[in-house]
Amino acid sequence: MKRELVGWLLIATVASCVPVAHISAQFIPISECEAPCPLVVELAGTFGDDEGPGMLGEYVRGFPGNNGRWYLVDNPPTAVKVYDGAGGFLHRFGRSGEGPGEFRLIRSVLQFDDGVVAVLDDPSGLKFFDSAGKLLRETRLPFAPTSNGVVYADGLGMVIAANVPTPERTGLPLHVVDLDDGSVGLSFGSLTGEYRLSDAGGMSRVLAEGPAGAVWAARRYEYRIELWTPDGLERSLVRDVPWFPAATLSTMVHGWSERPNAILGSLAATGSQLWVKLQVADERWRDASEANPGNPDRDGFFDTIIEVIDLDALRVIGRVRLDEEFSNFVAPGMIGRTAVTPAGSVRYQVYRISTTRPGSGQVTTVPGLIIDRYSLPIPCR
Repeated sequence: MKRELVGWLLIATVASCVPVAHISAQFIPISECEAPCPLVVELAGTFGDDEGPGMLGEYVRGFPGNNGRWYLVDNPPTAVKVYDGAGGFLHRFGRSGEGPGEFRLIRSVLQFDDGVVAVLDDPSGLKFFDSAGKLLRETRLPFAPTSNGVVYADGLGMVIAANVPTPERTGLPLHVVDLDDGSVGLSFGSLTGEYRLSDAGGMSRVLAEGPAGAVWAARRYEYRIELWTPDGLERSLVRDVPWFPAATLSTMVHGWSERPNAILGSLAATGSQLWVKLQVADERWRDASEANPGNPDRDGFFDTIIEVIDLDALRVIGRVRLDEEFSNFVAPGMIGRTAVTPAGSVRYQVYRISTTRPGSGQVTTVPGLIIDRYSLPIPCR
């Protein structure tokens, strides 16, 4: 996919004064696997040093760039650390603050084909740097972006998840924004244009690139994935499974007294496959919560489920459940994870996930990482 620093920026948000396209959507149930469908997980790369400027903090997110470069953001999310494809630290740019080239809360990083690096900062907007980390320019946006709804879509531009609480934009969760001045030129993504307070999670979306001129969008607390174009809703894929009940406003307000809400955390798509990352309660979630109610150990609190959906057959063709919390897809079939060495150093690991056996490489068979037990029934048949 060719990405250029021109055109429009697409954003995900909130009853609107703008006319809404009422198009009949195809609500399509996604079937289970026809046979056992385990996925193979293979460690593909590791980043982070034991000491020096290449050390990493907690909660690392990775973003692949050009020429094998990787852009990592850790905690606090106020700087970008750059590594080569072999895991070697190159340099960093940015620091905490509100001035030029400074960040409050980095949401995403994207490098364009011409080498320009765009960093999405909350709440200040987009900041553009050259490949050496020198600030080129800044563009303020009329919204506060979220972390998972960022992707570059052919025919549309960059895609971001956000809320835009203005009379003309409220209730339309997808917006096309001018990259130069941040103005919103087009809003869509709803059949009604209404914002309902009962919608769990508000109007934020998890996004992935679709076919040219389209984008996949999903709510975080419902297993329903929609394909949108500016003309309306093209497809709505629904998974009706007992281990992912849709959250309601009541379950959001009253907390996790029975079980933590399942979360749809990340999407990635190719022409014929859709990759979905979900978080469900670990068997030990209550112990993790009671040990530290304010900030439970998330690896003990959540498991990660990854499913691969065949968009032609409309069924799941691969699934794996991992006894750890993984972060975002960095590409279809590639996902990141923050890990800690026995010595206490933080690493960012990238895993390759496939529906067939890998030809070579270090397959992650570490006990406790990949599990075949399920705290909730997940049949694969």
